Amino acid sequence: RKQIVLMALAAGLILGLGLALLLELAAPGVARPEDAERALDLDHLSSLPQVAGGADGSELRSVRLMVAEPRGVFAEAVRGLRREIDVRRARRSPAVILVASSLPGEGKTSVASNLAHNYALSGVRTLLVDADLRKASLTRTLLRQAPISSLRDCLERGGAITQAVLRDNATGLCCL
Repeated sequence: RKQIVLMALAAGLILGLGLALLLELAAPGVARPEDAERALDLDHLSSLPQVAGGADGSELRSVRLMVAEPRGVFAEAVRGLRREIDVRRARRSPAVILVASSLPGEGKTSVASNLAHNYALSGVRTLLVDADLRKASLTRTLLRQAPISSLRDCLERGGAITQAVLRDNATGLCCL
């Protein structure tokens, strides 16, 4: 009787581990940075923690975490992302960094804004371009004012781009 219980326990353990391994191998999608590198044949630069944003004023906080919480987990992750970008840049001339995502709400605004703040706070001349032509709200959120003209106005009417650029005097970040 004791031997049967031990054999059943061993068999249950082996079956459970085998099932877990089978489910892990059969799971579709990207679960780890290594999976993304393998699937896309691209290098993984950094993983950033999720940041909550909302209508209670935390939207401004989420796009200015480098200023609000410079020693926070998210700010440290953004500094790591910047280090990776700087190391991989071939030359030190002006760079264009595009932050994009496939779906809304994935954090491109928070990442772009905080990365731009990181560069601006370290003394690098930085222009953050809000290229959302439908609802360009990043500049209004960051600086709490609307520009004289927007990027969309400049593109449609051929206006001077300098009229659309606003500067945050506290951080030195310019926004378009």
